[in-house]
Amino acid sequence: MYIQDFDYYRPATLKEASKLLAKYGDQAKVLAGGTDLLPKMKNGMLSTTILVSLKNISNLSEIEYVQGKGVVIGAKATHNDLVNSSLLQERFPSISEAAHVLANNQVRNMGTVRGKRGRRRSNHPHYGLLCQCH
Repeated sequence: MYIQDFDYYRPATLKEASKLLAKYGDQAKVLAGGTDLLPKMKNGMLSTTILVSLKNISNLSEIEYVQGKGVVIGAKATHNDLVNSSLLQERFPSISEAAHVLANNQVRNMGTVRGKRGRRRSNHPHYGLLCQCH
């Protein structure tokens, strides 16, 4: 099966991305890693006419601790970013460990926590921990 035609946007700022998402509403899907979204599009499980890529937007891969809020994980942070984060390894090792067993190394290099969480579905037993911590 082939992916249907779609318009592809690569905004340079979060403000631009927000405008595109507001403009296109439910027609638009956000593309971060693509390991969940693209196979679903290819298999006909999900269709969209608009993809808004986060690739060119900086500062969305950060993992930081914010006092009074907790751990903040950026939308482009990959599973391996969680695995390799010294903050998570030292202060929240269960998050780092859960990300490690979530998938193989190739998928962890591309897949984002936000991508999985954004579709609100995963059958992996450690997925719930990652969502609760996000």
